Amino acid sequence: MNRFAIIAAVSGAIAAFEGQPCSAADDTAPTLAPATIEHVAMDWAKPPLRTFYASPAGLGSGESRTSAKAFDSLLPMLKAGDRVILLEGTYPSTRISLKGTRPHPIQIEAEHPAVNASDLEAPITGKALFRNSQLEILDSSYLRIHGLAFEVDQAEAGNGITVMRSHHLAFTQNYFHQQSNYGLLLTGDEVGEVEQVLVERNLFRNMLRDSESGGIGGVRMDYGLRVHGTRTLLVRDNLFDGYFNHSLSLKEKVLDVSIQRNRFQVCGQACIDGGQEPDTVAGTRSTDRTVSNVVVEDNDFTGQQDGTVGIFARNIERIFVLGNRFTGISEPLRVANWDRNSRSCERQLYLIGRKLRTCEAGSQLALIGRPTVGVLFERNTIAGDAQIVLAGRGYADDFLAIRQSSTTGRVMICRRPFIVNGADFNAWVPGLPDWSDAPKLYYDSTGDFVVQDGNCTGKYLTHDCEADRSCARRNQ
Repeated sequence: MNRFAIIAAVSGAIAAFEGQPCSAADDTAPTLAPATIEHVAMDWAKPPLRTFYASPAGLGSGESRTSAKAFDSLLPMLKAGDRVILLEGTYPSTRISLKGTRPHPIQIEAEHPAVNASDLEAPITGKALFRNSQLEILDSSYLRIHGLAFEVDQAEAGNGITVMRSHHLAFTQNYFHQQSNYGLLLTGDEVGEVEQVLVERNLFRNMLRDSESGGIGGVRMDYGLRVHGTRTLLVRDNLFDGYFNHSLSLKEKVLDVSIQRNRFQVCGQACIDGGQEPDTVAGTRSTDRTVSNVVVEDNDFTGQQDGTVGIFARNIERIFVLGNRFTGISEPLRVANWDRNSRSCERQLYLIGRKLRTCEAGSQLALIGRPTVGVLFERNTIAGDAQIVLAGRGYADDFLAIRQSSTTGRVMICRRPFIVNGADFNAWVPGLPDWSDAPKLYYDSTGDFVVQDGNCTGKYLTHDCEADRSCARRNQ
């Protein structure tokens, strides 16, 4: 039997003195193991049945490099098993709706990949570039997008790739630089989900450099990878470089995600956000947006001790944080409700939510999802001093289990109750939640962890004003 300490803010719990080291006890954490994530592997190296060549404004047949055809004119000709090679140039916005098969997928790739497979850096020349333009992928299947570059000028607005109602997709060695909202958006809607997606060896960069307006550290790109309504997602071996609001955001209705061997540098507000969108009630309509079964394993998180959250577990049922390395990350883990971002759905999702019709006017926050939220933090390494915030979320059986994790500094585990948000535009359904204590905490004595009750500090933690309806101006 594993030996853990349990620090529980419930009746009869073991008390902990503020600022005192944790001690071991015989209590054992609940069993928590990820469900199997059945990602379908594709043979993308299989020789195509036909190969075509595209350029931004080509007038040829597309059958050879010297007779390239305009990319958008070439798309209606494509069938399962085809490959399109995009030559160097700047391409206009394009909508793709293509259906390959598992034996014969469709591949769209740059002649010269925008990202090197070895170091994930972006060559300066030779790009098949979407500059201030984007790809929209709709009702597609068995499709790979490989080696394309997406960039947005400072004076312009635009995003990289938008995916809706599609399955069995791969995005590899693409470059997303300073989009105005997201680099890659996966978004299922009321008509259909996005399923079976591989995101591998891409570069998401939002570090303003040199003489650009804003300078180093300017925030322009909200999300590198933004995910709604998606099932079975594998994100591995990517580089998220620079200041985002969230480098990778699992917003709502996302199931079975594996995040492996990625590098998160600087990040901004949070590197990984799990379950950002709240459950809501609007009239007779109730919407459960819970995220579930997310594995975050063997990633490197590197920050500048500027308040960045490594992994934010919000409206999520189960998340497993395994064997990661945190250096310079002020808050490797936050388990909390929606904090300052506790807003009605129509405010939180804003334009994207309105476009997808997933927001209800005048909605109220609710607890519709799973009765227990479990977080396992195991075999991780934390370099330097840091803190973990463990806040109430409205569920009595929520818990965090920390085990076999090492530290080189002191890590404060700050617990606080759930603060019922009373601001008019963030209102909860009357009577909810009915539980406000901090989640149960189980840990072993591997690292130097210290428990503190209350007085938690950090980026965008809930303001006490929300409990007494006094902060409408502050949060607007």
